[in-house]
Amino acid sequence: MGVPKFFRYISERYPCLSEMAREHNIPEFDNLYLDVNGIVHNCSHPDDTNIHFHLEEAQIFQEIFNYVDKLFYLIKPQKLFFMAVDGVAPRAKMNQQRSRRFRSAREAEQLETKALQRGERREHERFDSNCITPGTEFMERLQLALRCFLRTKISTDPLWQKCRVILSGQETPGEGEHKIMDYIRYLKTQPDFDPNTRHCLYGLDADLIILGLCTHELHFVVLREEVKFGRNVKRTSVEETRFFLLHLGLLREYLELEFHQLSTAEKKLDVAQLIDDWILMGFMVGNDFIPHLPCLHISSNALPLLYKTYIRIYPKLGGNINEHGKLNLERLQLFMLALSEVELQQFEEHSDDLKYMLAKTEAFDVDVSEMNNDMFDDDLTALIDSSMKLYNSDSLENLDEEASIKHDFLNYKRNYYCTKFKTEMNDEFLFDLSQHYVTALQWILHYYYRGVQSWDWYYPFHYAPFVSDLKNITQMRIQFELGTPFLPFQQLLAVLPAASSKLLPTVYHDLMLKTDSPLAEFFPTNFESDLNGKKNDWEAVVLIPFIDAKLLLSAMLPCDRQLSVEEYNRNKHGPMYQYDYCAESQGQLVASPPLKSLQHVYCTERAQWACEIAIKLPHSVFVELPNAARHVFFPGFPTMKNLPFDFELRHARIKVFVQPSRNENLILMPKKRDLLDSFNSVADLYLQKIVYVGWPHLIKAMVVKVATRDQIVDEKGLHSNESRRFDMECKSLQEHFITRMGIQFDNYDVLVYFRTYAGSSIEFGHKGNVNMVDSWSHAVTAYPAQGIVTDLNVRENMKHQFSKVEELFPAGCQVFFIGYPYYGSEGCVLDPLLVYTCGRIQVNITVRPEPNILSARALQEERDADFINSYEVCKQLNINCKCLGRLTGTVWVVLGPRREKMENMAKHNIGLQLKYPRWNEERIGYCRRINNQWFFSSVAVDLIREFCNCFPDVIDYLSKSNERGEYVFEQDIYPDAVGQHYVEDVANWVRQQPHMKVERIACGSKTVCKETVELLLDAVDALKALPVKDVKLQVKPHLLIKPNVTLPDVYKSRSPVRLFDRVIVVRTIFMVPVGIKGTIIGIYPVCDPNPVRLECVRAVETFCEVLFDKSVPNFNDIHGIAEERVYKVPESALVVIYSDENNSVEAVPPQHKKHNTSIKTQVEVPRKEQQLQTTNRYLTAVGTKLNPITMNLQIGEEFFTPPPNVENWRTARAQQPQQSQRKTAVQKTNNTATPTAKSSAQLQGSAGTENWRLPLNQDRQQSVSLPVRTSQAQTLALMSLLRRLPPPPPRWKQEAQQLQGKQEEPPENIIISQLSTQQQQQYEIAPQANIYSEIKTRGRQQQRQLNYHNPDHQNQQPSKHPGSYNNKGSDHLLQNNNRNDNSGINKTLNVNYSTRPQLPQMGNNTSSNSVRSSSIQGFVPIQAYRPKKSQAAEIVNAEPSLIQSVESIEATAGLMQALKIEHPTQVQPQFSNIVNPTSGSTDKATKTQLKLQRKPRKPRIGAKFDLDYILH
Repeated sequence: MGVPKFFRYISERYPCLSEMAREHNIPEFDNLYLDVNGIVHNCSHPDDTNIHFHLEEAQIFQEIFNYVDKLFYLIKPQKLFFMAVDGVAPRAKMNQQRSRRFRSAREAEQLETKALQRGERREHERFDSNCITPGTEFMERLQLALRCFLRTKISTDPLWQKCRVILSGQETPGEGEHKIMDYIRYLKTQPDFDPNTRHCLYGLDADLIILGLCTHELHFVVLREEVKFGRNVKRTSVEETRFFLLHLGLLREYLELEFHQLSTAEKKLDVAQLIDDWILMGFMVGNDFIPHLPCLHISSNALPLLYKTYIRIYPKLGGNINEHGKLNLERLQLFMLALSEVELQQFEEHSDDLKYMLAKTEAFDVDVSEMNNDMFDDDLTALIDSSMKLYNSDSLENLDEEASIKHDFLNYKRNYYCTKFKTEMNDEFLFDLSQHYVTALQWILHYYYRGVQSWDWYYPFHYAPFVSDLKNITQMRIQFELGTPFLPFQQLLAVLPAASSKLLPTVYHDLMLKTDSPLAEFFPTNFESDLNGKKNDWEAVVLIPFIDAKLLLSAMLPCDRQLSVEEYNRNKHGPMYQYDYCAESQGQLVASPPLKSLQHVYCTERAQWACEIAIKLPHSVFVELPNAARHVFFPGFPTMKNLPFDFELRHARIKVFVQPSRNENLILMPKKRDLLDSFNSVADLYLQKIVYVGWPHLIKAMVVKVATRDQIVDEKGLHSNESRRFDMECKSLQEHFITRMGIQFDNYDVLVYFRTYAGSSIEFGHKGNVNMVDSWSHAVTAYPAQGIVTDLNVRENMKHQFSKVEELFPAGCQVFFIGYPYYGSEGCVLDPLLVYTCGRIQVNITVRPEPNILSARALQEERDADFINSYEVCKQLNINCKCLGRLTGTVWVVLGPRREKMENMAKHNIGLQLKYPRWNEERIGYCRRINNQWFFSSVAVDLIREFCNCFPDVIDYLSKSNERGEYVFEQDIYPDAVGQHYVEDVANWVRQQPHMKVERIACGSKTVCKETVELLLDAVDALKALPVKDVKLQVKPHLLIKPNVTLPDVYKSRSPVRLFDRVIVVRTIFMVPVGIKGTIIGIYPVCDPNPVRLECVRAVETFCEVLFDKSVPNFNDIHGIAEERVYKVPESALVVIYSDENNSVEAVPPQHKKHNTSIKTQVEVPRKEQQLQTTNRYLTAVGTKLNPITMNLQIGEEFFTPPPNVENWRTARAQQPQQSQRKTAVQKTNNTATPTAKSSAQLQGSAGTENWRLPLNQDRQQSVSLPVRTSQAQTLALMSLLRRLPPPPPRWKQEAQQLQGKQEEPPENIIISQLSTQQQQQYEIAPQANIYSEIKTRGRQQQRQLNYHNPDHQNQQPSKHPGSYNNKGSDHLLQNNNRNDNSGINKTLNVNYSTRPQLPQMGNNTSSNSVRSSSIQGFVPIQAYRPKKSQAAEIVNAEPSLIQSVESIEATAGLMQALKIEHPTQVQPQFSNIVNPTSGSTDKATKTQLKLQRKPRKPRIGAKFDLDYILH
């Protein structure tokens, strides 16, 4: 049965049947079964048409392992994972295997011949796909490799340790899918079998659909790859492959609707019995064991004909034809008799066409009298003579129309048997043929329901009889002898062609190759094939003789004695292997390429023979179990039972795949519910309530809005609706439901807007409590109220529920920190119980250095500017746009003259294939689609120019032709040179161009060039010699990510990811280890072009191609470099450590680009070099560019702000000439400082330039970095970084702009001018007036600058932070912190502030409550900014640096007054052992051995840093 045809047919007839498998929507499964042979074929020879494609055996095995691992990760079975590889098949299957292998050998030979004609030669030995047959050396090595792979995965992967794994390999007789059925039968006989077991069966064969249905399990899903129809279908890698779930439970309900007429008031239709007969009808259109009946082609709507016939005859049957796998011959005869009438009608409808074909292919075009024995044998002469007598009968003239049709049909059948079977149609032959066909039906039913009943039986003809000739069925006696399966070498010799003789031991070669061999007739080198009514070559009947089993075995017997010991052992049957996880080591595992050795194996391997699971019962166990939960909804398994509905079959042109369906579709029509037509009732019932939407693919959702055309209600209340928008939404919904899902709602008068269920999020309560609550997606989707489902009996998925923090974060578990300053760093939990004392968890964070990727980004931006639009290309090449559009796409040329029918005609693609608009794809580096316009690179332009020069005739035709068809004919391009191979030459030239090896990507994707990747590799490799440190923190639980538990919404960036973003993997992804860092080098949007689920319409999932910092086994490369370091990861699994927008080359107009680049070189590069030369620090996630961190930095009690931005300071300085005088004064003041201090002051002097809250003429160059460990310093640092204060009133901006044009005012006036009138009054009468007056006095002086130089924070490279309005000099990581609620963690590593306190920017409301709610009191505990008690005596004797610290404390008094914070009665800071950081002298450091004395304090917000660093 053609796989694409059957799958496509049922998918289009029943539109809701299948859906794309999305990781977050895949239901839970208990058992997963794999038919491995399809995987082996896909991974070993995915592109047979390319003779240059080659994979080494180790690569093939690794691809197979990856594919299996991908499927396991996707489904995650909870109980059983069963892998089945084809073993020796029954004799009935060998005929089909033999035909396929002979055809593949011939196709490979033809491909080689064509390649040689083109001058192409194969560089590697051809992979013979026929080696994927039991008994070959390849399959034996694969069997051993699979056993090692399973032991490795179970020993190393916790996901694999939850379930039992069984491998039924090539040593075990039987087809893979039927060995799976044998095991399911075995499971159903066990006393503890759960009737609600959820099964998932993977495979490419359409028979799997029938096999799944015949189990009569309610929750059975078939998993298969996405099916793409048409040419130019791109082959995808394992990680890019998309899978579809075909729900057999929903198919059962569709079939119940299909045969609804069989249900009566007296007796309701038994769906299980119906499915049994439906399976039998499916056999009649052909499968792997018998050919299809002559009048029944699946592409010609054969199944509906069978359905109608069955419905018509059902009342006369009195029961099932198929009784649990046994044929009722009487009922079968009634059905065949009714079907013969349909056969005659089919002939009558197509008689004219058949007569035409007979005239074209007349079988009897010779005169019998002219025959002689030299030309024909006697039997054939007699057959033709009798046939001619029938045609020349005089009675034809007296026949009526009906009799004439029957007579013509008899002649048609006679011709069929004569040409197909090479024999005369007589009663004896027809009965014998019918006996074999009915026996075949019974054998197949036994095979599907009970297993193999005979290993030796097979259908001995290439064709099936007509239905009308299946007579006397009740007289037939059907018996089977079990027999024994062939040995592996016996099957190889029976199915392989002579071209694959190398796959057999050499002792058998003579039997295949020598002409005098007793088996020579079974190995023809030339053979014919017959399409037999089909359209594709792969559907043709291969006319080769059937193997004679007795002759085969007798001929092999002498050769068997010459086998070597190794060959003899390979020629045996073997057991299955059962694997179970074991906590104790079972020994070592020797390396088996591509797998490495394993020191400890933590699983047991037990041999299990097929006879141990064989079921010897007189009845079939494939029946529907009575205790199954039929009225319980299992999430992920769609059902129609929850809504009342009508239905009808009609031609609705449902578009499930690329093209609309040409056959009938079953349309569902939910009945109108009057209550849901009322806006008020819908709002009362469902607003802010949990419902189920998407019928029949029900998902849980929260209704957030209800709307009609005129009004809408949500959490904000009732308001009017925009009617035009409402109408557009209704139209879009109606189009989706009709054209994709085949659902027709009664009306769309009331719409509900919902958020779908996204998972369970974690809420942290008091005293270590943890609550699991439902989380809802951010996207809001409209849905008709008539489709809402409520009051379901739902079987919830049993996921682990956490109630305590220590359960969620046990000691030693892996976590990721999403607070400042180590955003995205990996760590492990040290002490979760600390949460009960201070509300925090102690963790150990690993801090790794970060690369500088500025040069890589600059290079890529230069490359991206190389593209020009299509109009410019046409102008350069002097061609029109129509020609360019056709030439850069696909141009299929049919060889020969123009004709109407082009079936099986040779075609060549002479287009450059740079773009594929139909598939929305483009060639990397050659073209790009932006806003529906195509752009081409200079490399593409050169390629097009070369094509134009080489093939001007093609260009001339494409420029003049208005042909819009899919094909072009050779005669159109070369009218005078048809058949001279000009078209082949063009196609060969295109195939040999380097761009044909370049990957195709979806339009809208972003990627980087090879040179950029090389720069990134150099930048990352430069970090290998730098140290890694561990930092112990005490953090709040909500700042920790637990892999696979924390939802992506917690850490996902609000802004889209960009190229060159630094990321870390925080969620388990197929093949990707959690915690690995990398750089984004590609962004690929992926969407389902035609989804079933409404919320997925136009939904885009972003995959990021990441260049990881280290190689990982089985990862990919890019551009031939970065081996095993590149992989595509969904955005939801990544945390952006920092975005490179702060590191990026600023976009400038092309005419100014060169100038700005030179400025950047003059400003940034020298500073960068200076830092690299003068410091021994390294880059970490704390800084974006060059933000150094010392090795023994004590940051337990203070906050830091990052360094200022020099480049922005220069820009601001150029715009403010008034500040030049003040800058001069500051520089003069700094002349007394040491050279190091002076340079540091110059670098840090622009800290406040970008803070537009302050007047522009304020002296912001006095901002310095202070190491003073006081709560006042912490307060000022927090004020400089606080994001949660309300934005300043517009009048403040206006005042700041006015102050630019005024002369400089006294500093105290500038400070007071920022406050409202009431605040100014409060400020003037503050109790700390003495402190404030001292500040005023100092303000009138020459802008004295306090320089506290920390040697660990000098010469810092500035960085920009474009997300902030009050401190744009902050770190990159702050941008990520803005995306999340990180209010519970210290936010800076460096304190920068000026001499004067930066007062809070309050609003107009100056009440005490307002001030407190908008101040930093809601951000940190009050003790964080209260001044500590100090001793005045120690201050008097302190050095100037200490006095400056005291002045800084006094400067904070104004801030405290504005915040209405009570001042302590005594201000006596206790200082001791403070070292002056501005001096490098040890004497100065020891001179003032003053150290800050602090009383024990409660942990503040977020993280409490321990004092020790652990360096790696």
